Amino acid sequence: MPGVATGNVDSAGGVQISQVNPFYRINTENVVVEGDVVAGHGDGAHASPIMAEGEPWYRVNNINVSREGHLATCGHPTTGRNWYQLSSGAYAAANPTQIKARKGTIFMVVQE
Repeated sequence: MPGVATGNVDSAGGVQISQVNPFYRINTENVVVEGDVVAGHGDGAHASPIMAEGEPWYRVNNINVSREGHLATCGHPTTGRNWYQLSSGAYAAANPTQIKARKGTIFMVVQE
């Protein structure tokens, strides 16, 4: 399962620069959300990409959180934290016994 992307640690062709979410952190780094900047790493679409994808069911300040495999506008997928994993909607539907509700509509994968 893919892990949550964090600023200054994960990369989508270039290092993630978390700007949209100023307050939700994992190990002192902000989680990456749709619209966050990715450091430029080339010409054209790679010069100033932003994160284009995120999980619609896991949001911070009503913005989708990006996880490993989500794409930036340049087409590169981001990396993520393997110890803070988010399931995709398809995974959750296929593995309902591994998903447990936490505070309403937020779901976390429980690793045993």
